Amino acid sequence: MSTELTSVEIIQVLEDFLRATRDDETKELKFSVPGITQLEPFKFPYSTAERVAGVLAGYSVFEETILQNPSSYEVLINDESSLRVGYGLRGEPILKDDPEHGVSYKIGAPSDEYMLFALYRVSRSVPLRMIRRYASPMMNRRLRDLGENVPSGMDAVRMLLPRIRTLKIESKKSLDLQQFAIFANSFLFQLSYNLNLSFDEERSWSEIIRNSRLVAMRRSSIDDIEAPKRRYVADLVFHYQMAVASENPVLQYLSYYHIAEHFFEDVVNEEMLEAVRSRITSPAFSYKRKKDLGDLVTEVKKRLSIRADNLAIKELDALKLVLKKFVSLPELATSLTTFDPKLVEYYRTTEVPFSKGDAIDLTAIDLEVVSARLANRIYKTRNSIVHSKEGEKARYIPFKNDDELGREIPLMRFIGEAITIGSSRVLE
Repeated sequence: MSTELTSVEIIQVLEDFLRATRDDETKELKFSVPGITQLEPFKFPYSTAERVAGVLAGYSVFEETILQNPSSYEVLINDESSLRVGYGLRGEPILKDDPEHGVSYKIGAPSDEYMLFALYRVSRSVPLRMIRRYASPMMNRRLRDLGENVPSGMDAVRMLLPRIRTLKIESKKSLDLQQFAIFANSFLFQLSYNLNLSFDEERSWSEIIRNSRLVAMRRSSIDDIEAPKRRYVADLVFHYQMAVASENPVLQYLSYYHIAEHFFEDVVNEEMLEAVRSRITSPAFSYKRKKDLGDLVTEVKKRLSIRADNLAIKELDALKLVLKKFVSLPELATSLTTFDPKLVEYYRTTEVPFSKGDAIDLTAIDLEVVSARLANRIYKTRNSIVHSKEGEKARYIPFKNDDELGREIPLMRFIGEAITIGSSRVLE
């Protein structure tokens, strides 16, 4: 698939993103960044857009984020190496030449063509104001800190984009996509093995899109945030922070799941005690009748299973109880619709492809049925991640299923937030 991105489209996207003004006489966009004092505004020449459009015409697009031609391969990467300051995303670029195979590697800021391609592609899914709002607080500070050493217009655009970094491979001889992918995979493993770095290729724009939408839903300035008025369960906050801090969809999903899992034993015990209390206080119950006692034992067994001679709760049943206790399904549907108007319909019509998690209509009237199907969707997906054995039909495969799993993250995040807030108490 070709990029099909013209210079006119590039100029239009930049005009909207930068809140720039056109100067057709000098053939350039002019823009400023709040908080930066400079004699002249930044300038982005139309000729740069024309040059980039010409370069992009020679590339093909694969799996959303890969730009490739016979001599070059560039892909969005995710950096989980938060403690390795000085490498990759947080310092100087990583550069390595391989004369034997005639290729060179670079991990760092994207090329001009990739940067504008990325901005255009993401703008098709979220309004440009959301992307700029997500990027601006930290990036604006970085630009202000440069003082008189403010960069060129193209560099300013690059700094205002939210943490986009790439792996770029250039080859002296023609290579196809599969050959480039082999080099990319080998190089990323080499870094992980020798330097304890963790880079992986991102095959979709979903992470940037999700973050931009979440920022648009919430207050993005510290001045708009009030001091806390509630006390939250510390363990839940730790799991929530782990999910928010990670860009790995598996870690995000499981961290949000652990928030629900925290209450499994409590809700099962609470329901079991209520069921036992209700039965033994019934006027129809008599401890002298074996049948009544047998029915009581059966009632308890329904809620428990035996594993390795120990009583254990049934996780799916416990998950249903947690959802029923803490999560308002209408409010969940509203939050998801605010985040992305297409998500509720996606969940209604689509089971989770890799786990066969149930499709659910969150707007259905029968809340008991909705809650049960929601629990099934979540639990099957969790199992496909945790029990990913070779030969199992429903199993998660890293990277291959990341985009599909990413669609489940908003659902889990809003559920995790509902449980965390619902279990909190007013600060005294």
